[in-house]
Amino acid sequence: MCVNLDGNNRFALLKITQLEHELVFEWTDIGGLYRVYRDDILVHEGLIALFTDTHVSREDSHRYAIERLEKGQTIDVIKFQTISRKVDMSNEHPLAEAFFTTIVSASGIILHWQPIQGVKSFDIFRDGKFLASVTGQQYTDYEPIREHIHTYQVQFRRPLKNASKKSSKSLSLLASLLATMKKEEKLGYERFEWVVRIAPLRKLLVPTEERDEKTKYGFPQWHLRYTTFLSERRIKNSNFLSRHASFQGDNRSFSVHAKTYRTRVDLVYDSLNQRHPLTYQRSIGATVSYNRLGSKLKKKYALKEDIKVQALQHPTERYVFRLHHDVKNPIVLAPKITYEVIGKLTANGLIEVTGFHDEAPNHEVYIKIKDEDWYPIHLTESKGLFSLINGLSRRYWRFSTFE
Repeated sequence: MCVNLDGNNRFALLKITQLEHELVFEWTDIGGLYRVYRDDILVHEGLIALFTDTHVSREDSHRYAIERLEKGQTIDVIKFQTISRKVDMSNEHPLAEAFFTTIVSASGIILHWQPIQGVKSFDIFRDGKFLASVTGQQYTDYEPIREHIHTYQVQFRRPLKNASKKSSKSLSLLASLLATMKKEEKLGYERFEWVVRIAPLRKLLVPTEERDEKTKYGFPQWHLRYTTFLSERRIKNSNFLSRHASFQGDNRSFSVHAKTYRTRVDLVYDSLNQRHPLTYQRSIGATVSYNRLGSKLKKKYALKEDIKVQALQHPTERYVFRLHHDVKNPIVLAPKITYEVIGKLTANGLIEVTGFHDEAPNHEVYIKIKDEDWYPIHLTESKGLFSLINGLSRRYWRFSTFE
């Protein structure tokens, strides 16, 4: 894949060519000595504004810096984060290894992503505020605040008829039926969200050799919290023949500190604990049923064992884990709440978290890095418990850091 970028600026990244085993970069040639760093390691120095990197990971993102020097002093800096692997979008999780590139320079921030079959437009948000809808695969923000951490979201969707090959034909047929019922706005779609957390420009756009050693290799401690909950006070049972006419909800909106929920998983990664770097806690909220008169019938808890966390071996990562959630109603027969998350801390300090879930109930995911406050990386309102049937409406999401 060859990506042509905006070359109107004085010093800018012009082109990225992605091959199976290499990346080729071209930038504006305005003279001077050029240095290229990969993950803070010097990999090229010369007078030509072109570099081919043949020592790239086929699976993981790399952080690059292109620096222009005059008389031994760094004058201009471009930072970007990208991946080399060509991706088959029929993957079980289409965003897991998809091509996304983030470019930071003195003129602003560029987000670029690969074309995705069946997607007509992309909605762009910065720090939760809508910026624009675009039909191409690129967005440039010329007005970031240099002193702030910014979180960008690229959201899009496609009908199930364009879903991965692993999606069953029955889902597409059911999606067509829902369209005739005028429910296509809620169900019958795959929804996607790419989120990237970008450090302040004043921190990123410094010469690599001047970077604080403590910040070069990412975050020594971070905490992930994943919660599912029902926003309603009471939920009706769709089986009108059941004596359990309704169930108690959590009666709340999104909140990292909420005390009520269906399930909650807390994962803490601590690189300083070499023996047990990953610890976790699983919590289950009570399921309470009521009869038609509103009297309480039963109170029971789902099984914690249906939430599984495992460490994965990976040769190039510092740590990788998988969280699989498959929890059912402990009182009546009902579709399970299913989701999966894969998180990793790469050797270059990058945090990447990818996940997918059916669009019920509400899902909220927060991250806390070192001593910072919690902040959301994925929030999804329920599309109704009907969407739990056979993955009828699925959400895919991916979060990464750029430090």
